[in-house]
Amino acid sequence: MQLLNTFATTKSNLGKPYIDFEYLLQALKVTLEDNGEAYIASQIPLVNEAVNLSPDNITPQHLQLYSLLFQLINLCEINWAVQHRRKIEEARLTDATGLWADTIAKLLAAGKSADEILNALPEVHMEPVLTAHPTEAKRATVLEHYRELYLLLVQRENNMYNRYEMENIRFNIQQTLYRLWKTGEIYLEKPEVEDELRNILYYLVNVFPDVIAVVHRRLLQAADSNGLDVEKMNVRNAFPRISFGDWVGGDRDGHPLVTAEVTHNTLLQLRLNAFVVIKRKMNLLVQRLSFACSMEDILPAARLRMEEMVVEMGEQIGRAHV
Repeated sequence: MQLLNTFATTKSNLGKPYIDFEYLLQALKVTLEDNGEAYIASQIPLVNEAVNLSPDNITPQHLQLYSLLFQLINLCEINWAVQHRRKIEEARLTDATGLWADTIAKLLAAGKSADEILNALPEVHMEPVLTAHPTEAKRATVLEHYRELYLLLVQRENNMYNRYEMENIRFNIQQTLYRLWKTGEIYLEKPEVEDELRNILYYLVNVFPDVIAVVHRRLLQAADSNGLDVEKMNVRNAFPRISFGDWVGGDRDGHPLVTAEVTHNTLLQLRLNAFVVIKRKMNLLVQRLSFACSMEDILPAARLRMEEMVVEMGEQIGRAHV
């Protein structure tokens, strides 16, 4: 009872993330009960009045449960942090500390001119370096489930849905929670370097390529909000460079299992998946460049290149595309 009272106080004082957390706990409890797992459902804290847990009666299921709960509270807090930042930016973009708009505003306040800032931006090189701890490695399937759950949680907050659609969202949340429960996150064996690399590749292939475009747009918005000439930025290509580093598979000094062969295979995997990202982007470009015009309207240089490509690819392919 004391734990419930403490949670009620926390929810009252801190609000949204813990309201969402309680919602997910209730959904998890219902889906476990509906699937014949009433005992572990009764062990979910904060939504059950009495959870008598001691070191003597902890089971692997309890460990799995609490591992899942920590992930859920983290997800709810991230969602709240994103929304809180959006509210700050809506009021004034430069009030969100540490972001592009705030940084540019501080440079201007320090006496730097717009041209000085534009000249300096291409010299900026940011390189987040990815690493992995064995206890943090997750299968790509689990990451996809958490991503789906996060999107459903965000979708639930949209006021455009009627009550039947909201019921469907809740059903999908319960389904995702049960998939996470049945998948599990407790590894029976220490993850190998290959397992850690798969985790890293998930972000390099499925997350960061889309993030780059978002960062680019946000920089343009930040520059515009501070009075910088966005057109001049584009003409000069005055943008910082972002690359990604990777410790996994290359930590030859700190990881006894990272051999020359492991590093070689890691580089091959990174190279292969770089082509995967490029192919996805090229396919997307083909979908979006659906413009039609006659050959006479094309710039001479472009027309010449198309004629060269007809020869390179063969007449049959050329006729199909031209």
